[in-house]
Amino acid sequence: MLDVNLGAENHEFWPLESGMSDLLPELRQRVMGHHQLADAVLLDLAIRRTGQLATFDRRVENLLPPGSDHRRAIEILKAE
Repeated sequence: MLDVNLGAENHEFWPLESGMSDLLPELRQRVMGHHQLADAVLLDLAIRRTGQLATFDRRVENLLPPGSDHRRAIEILKAE
């Protein structure tokens, strides 16, 4: 599935251009441990690129405060 997505015509690679210390403040303030760091970095990248982080993990929503305009950058997928 990854090969199919990488080969898609509209696929675009987003390099990580900032460090973890450069996370958006509203994300950085809510990271509670190292387990959330990768999610926070990916969400930060999606926000900065005006994209969406697609995930099955609803806990990612906890990285943003309620009512944040950045919540639209999270797409929770349903497992079927």
